[in-house]
Amino acid sequence: MDAKRPNASAVLVSGSAASLLANLIDLLFSLFILPLMVAELGKEHYGIWTLIGQTIGFLVLSNLGVSNAVGRFVARARARGDAEELNAVVSSSFLMMAFSGLVILLASLLLLGPLPGWLGIQPADHAAARVVFLINAGTLALALPMRIGAGILSGYQHYGLVNGMQTLYSLGRVAGVLALLAAGRLSLVPLAWALSAASLLQYLALLVIGLRIIGGVRPRLERASLPVAKEVLGLGLASMVLSSSSSLYREGIVLAAGPLLGPSTAGVYGVVLTVVTRISGLLSQLGNPLLTLASEAQARGDMKQLRALSDGVLRVTFALGVSAAAGLAVFGEPALRLWLGGTDWTPAEYQVAAQALTLMSAALAVGLPQLAARSLLQGVGKHWVVSWGFLLASLGGLGLAVWGMRNGWGLLGAAAGWSFVLLAQGVFIYPPMLLRALEQTPGALLRAAYLPGFLVGLAVWGASAGMAAWFPPGSPLNLLFGVGVGFLAGLAGLAAVSQYVRKRLLRILRIKKK
Repeated sequence: MDAKRPNASAVLVSGSAASLLANLIDLLFSLFILPLMVAELGKEHYGIWTLIGQTIGFLVLSNLGVSNAVGRFVARARARGDAEELNAVVSSSFLMMAFSGLVILLASLLLLGPLPGWLGIQPADHAAARVVFLINAGTLALALPMRIGAGILSGYQHYGLVNGMQTLYSLGRVAGVLALLAAGRLSLVPLAWALSAASLLQYLALLVIGLRIIGGVRPRLERASLPVAKEVLGLGLASMVLSSSSSLYREGIVLAAGPLLGPSTAGVYGVVLTVVTRISGLLSQLGNPLLTLASEAQARGDMKQLRALSDGVLRVTFALGVSAAAGLAVFGEPALRLWLGGTDWTPAEYQVAAQALTLMSAALAVGLPQLAARSLLQGVGKHWVVSWGFLLASLGGLGLAVWGMRNGWGLLGAAAGWSFVLLAQGVFIYPPMLLRALEQTPGALLRAAYLPGFLVGLAVWGASAGMAAWFPPGSPLNLLFGVGVGFLAGLAGLAAVSQYVRKRLLRILRIKKK
């Protein structure tokens, strides 16, 4: 057992930085390969790809949150120096995940026949859809037990390795798409094989590295422990409620769009969803350390620090979210037209996709700070309250999306349902909980966190709208120029509202404060 413990602050900073970098690289790679896939597959087949991918997202729930719980119990065993407990955690988790993989295979075989019809896929594409579904489900089943590798590395605080492998996986996806494109074989089934291979290699590498780090520990049946399995499963179930809630409004809305709007429109919505979720993943990294920091502050009874942590993170995340929404409102449609210009999208689809992107990014701006607040509430022990609040919001969003799509809202109905979840969390669910936990008034929260962020977003919108008026963003150069000016306006605004950002900028520019 490793006796050394890295400094907690260093772990938090390095972990957040590594996660931010991995998400940024994944965003850039996704922006690069997505138009290639849509152009080569066509919007109909890309819609099939999206629908099957979201179905697989639901099957992931069969792991019962075990993969998310492994890291905590590995860390506990390591802190105790208990090799026997570490053996039991690794072996029990591996066996439970292997069982989950078997359940996925059986469920996939049962769903294989009727699934394409349920998703609204045309009969001519049923055979290809079934093969793609079976490849992806089989990959998931094989990868599930390997996922304990990421949990082991997290328990040893090797977040850089986990994020590094995520980056290599992103690179593998790009390489696979480009290789198929060069060979003239970029279609549904070869694409499924290529990306599945990249995924399996990622999880296999994480498992091998994780097992090497813990030395002689290997998953074995005789080392499994029923009490340990119950502990891991108990924590995993709480995590699964959050995962289930996420799937309800993300995968659930896409899957409802298939039979209600057709695979083609579901694919257009899938592109918009990819953009928004990648931006969300990137901007939400600031709140990652908040759970641990809030736990420490609560343990010391330091309410002043808790409020300062909350106000600072909410202020910056709201500023980031509003800035992103302002930029997308101005440049969304021209950016989509330039980005996806080689696809078979129609002018009407570009227009409605831009409208959906504006709506969803505005909701993200409101809900994004409360994703950080959710971490803080979990850090002060409000796990199940947070989970059930998220679940109720997700059910409401899915219901609104289905109702809207049934009543002629089309793709905007799906966008409205997704947006409802973020707005409910950002306005009605988490703020009252946060105010009670921090013993803070609504006025104080608005002044400290939301007003500065709103002013930053207003500055970005003004700069972006001015650039769009002077330099119409119909060409790549004008678009990049306008986005760059908006980015600089946002950076200046962040420097004004965030002491941390201001210090980093001053250090970069080598300017000494007078």
